[in-house]
Amino acid sequence: MKEETLNNLDRILNKFEEHTEDENLVVERKEVAISDFENKFRKFTETTIKPALKQIAEIIKKQGHHVDVKFTDSDDKIGCGIYVIPKGVEKRRDLNPNLVYTCNAKKEKVTVYRNTIVYGGVGGAEGDFSIEELTTEMIQARAVTFIGEVLNKSGWPPVEYR
Repeated sequence: MKEETLNNLDRILNKFEEHTEDENLVVERKEVAISDFENKFRKFTETTIKPALKQIAEIIKKQGHHVDVKFTDSDDKIGCGIYVIPKGVEKRRDLNPNLVYTCNAKKEKVTVYRNTIVYGGVGGAEGDFSIEELTTEMIQARAVTFIGEVLNKSGWPPVEYR
């Protein structure tokens, strides 16, 4: 093989290796950032989201409604939410209105989902927020709005019971 051809091949292989190393470094940095945000979200959930929702849940339970505040931490989802079934309604899997704060680590955001469809309400994402944007007051205000949708006259009883 000619020296010039060998040099060209070496340059190509070296460039490929450099590019691969750069890509691996980028992937590694992204993975670290995702892991860091997930840990930050877990801590925020324990210090802010969960206590804010539990405070609301305690009040609702005193009125006889079934309410749960659940934290989920699995490979595909990290989140914390409030689940409400009005008193007098049988607790069923398909009748599960909820307001959930989920970790969207790739965006470094918290996505808020609300599901009150069975009550004539809405279902889906309400938006993405930074952890810094979410205060106890904001979390509780959203929970009260959600509970109002579940319990108010326009959304109650569920469509199937009207």
